[in-house]
Amino acid sequence: MKIDQSIIQKEGVQAYYNRFILIFLKILRLNDIKTEEGKYYSKTYFLRFLREQDDDLFKFTYRFFARAILRIETGKPIIKHFKYVIFVVLSRLFNFQIDLKSDGFMQGMTISTPKDEKVLVKENTYIFHDLNIELDRVHGVKGQTHTATLYLETVYHSKTVESIIEYITGGSKEKLEAYEEKHLKVAYVAMTRPTDLLCISMDEEVYLKNLEQLSTLGWVHYTEALSIQ
Repeated sequence: MKIDQSIIQKEGVQAYYNRFILIFLKILRLNDIKTEEGKYYSKTYFLRFLREQDDDLFKFTYRFFARAILRIETGKPIIKHFKYVIFVVLSRLFNFQIDLKSDGFMQGMTISTPKDEKVLVKENTYIFHDLNIELDRVHGVKGQTHTATLYLETVYHSKTVESIIEYITGGSKEKLEAYEEKHLKVAYVAMTRPTDLLCISMDEEVYLKNLEQLSTLGWVHYTEALSIQ
């Protein structure tokens, strides 16, 4: 399912998203699943319907798409996982039970029907003792508040925390690159969500280099926090 690099260079990762959606539309057509108006689903109509009917399922599906792209780009298989997601979407959104073993479009890989679709929805949840910690994109929880938030550093052109460390330590930059400005905006959204505790992950070298300023502002390394009685 890996897409030619020339297409990726032209369309970006959106090329994958478009093809993922086309798979859903193809399956809906093959099973004669239509809108209330009796028409076949278009990309726009399908996504709007999915979001309006089940926002949690919409977010789950897009999180899966993101993980699927990473798996494809690293040479890992996704067909089995994709079939599971198709099963969940069709059963929850359309109350349609697709037979993963005998459906003509789905043939090509042996797979058992998932017994409990709730397990799939929890793929993005880290369970620690009795705590369920949901992992999500920053804008996936935009507008919500939380008791505690862990802002995980990722990479978009550069490391998203390291590129704005001057702002985290109370300073600023004379000039921001476009991607750094985006890092700053996303970080602002993330860091204004928690009511009690904010945690940030960053490279150890970056932390040590800025230790004095961070300590002055009240930031504490997690090992120190765990040692507090």
